[in-house]
Amino acid sequence: SSHFGSRLSILLSPFISRLLGRPGRGPRAGPLHRPGTRPLRGLRHPACDSPPVLTVAQAGHPCGPGRATPEGGHPCRCWTHPGEEMAAFGCAAHYHAEEGAPGEFVEPSVVAKWFSEASCIFLDVREENEINERGPIPGAMRLSAGFIMFPKPDLEKKLDVLRETGKHVVCYTDFGVEKSRCGIVCQWLAEERSFPTERLFRLQGGRDRWVAEGHPTCTMGDAVWKCASAAHWAPRRKLRWEVVGGVDKGGIMVRQGQELQSAQESSRLATGATVEQLALIGERLRYRLVTGTGPQEGWVSLRLSGKDLCVLSSQTPPEELFGATVMVGGLQSEAGKMLNGQQAVVQSHDADKQRYVVQLKASGEEKALKLENLSLVAS
Repeated sequence: SSHFGSRLSILLSPFISRLLGRPGRGPRAGPLHRPGTRPLRGLRHPACDSPPVLTVAQAGHPCGPGRATPEGGHPCRCWTHPGEEMAAFGCAAHYHAEEGAPGEFVEPSVVAKWFSEASCIFLDVREENEINERGPIPGAMRLSAGFIMFPKPDLEKKLDVLRETGKHVVCYTDFGVEKSRCGIVCQWLAEERSFPTERLFRLQGGRDRWVAEGHPTCTMGDAVWKCASAAHWAPRRKLRWEVVGGVDKGGIMVRQGQELQSAQESSRLATGATVEQLALIGERLRYRLVTGTGPQEGWVSLRLSGKDLCVLSSQTPPEELFGATVMVGGLQSEAGKMLNGQQAVVQSHDADKQRYVVQLKASGEEKALKLENLSLVAS
């Protein structure tokens, strides 16, 4: 800690001087002349993974070189200024969560499974410059302490969507230690925004351990981030699928991962089997076997060379499709052929007629169609 403080003292001395004003220019020459505490972006203490703070106080402030800040932070350095004020550099300890705050620590190996199933959403609680320097986990949403203290108008809308997904919420920083900023974010979500505490988690070891164990990162906003974000933020639907492909091969191929190059399972998923959707990324389906034979879990393709391998099963509860985007296809009448290939949004289900009422995106018209004429469009 002392080495860290000494190193920052040297780096920040010119910066602090400019903020507070130089000798001969008066005590109010700098922009931070008012007493108070401000976070300094771009730096963090390795013991707590928090950014340091700049405290501007009246002369006689009980903080001296090498002594702890009044907030109980790490050893700090002070820069005195001729006049009324001085600046003290220390840890942002008062931004930490209370002891026993929500957010159970969870191992990267467990979170990686949630990630592959698109059953969790990551919250990156680091500052913007930290994310730009080291990159986020794919699909992560930014929610730093600054976002909480100075919320933007669209934040509440994002939090409403996050709450409605019903998925695990995993907060992380670089280190993922006990006193990291994740705790205060979890506490704020639970106490101020009514998130169920059982949905809130902290990534053990943070981004550093996530990367060390071979899991992916990306650049904020790039294609990898957008793909993961779309999949992870999509509502988790309890859909069921029926295997219709692989008739002449005893079923369809199953792989252990989403990638087409991942290891292949020794057995195939039998034609006629029914599976429950765990995740849908593009046209790759992660499933759990319900009826039939084949691997209990794995990844399969929905289509191959334009032919369906899996189609939505009639065992899917109708309400699970409400709000889903679907593609119309397979209609044989002249009027129906005009609808094939169009996207629509499922509005409701007519149980008597066994038809789904969908609204065409192009025209806004509503049509009542059979499930066999609808295919799910991945988010």
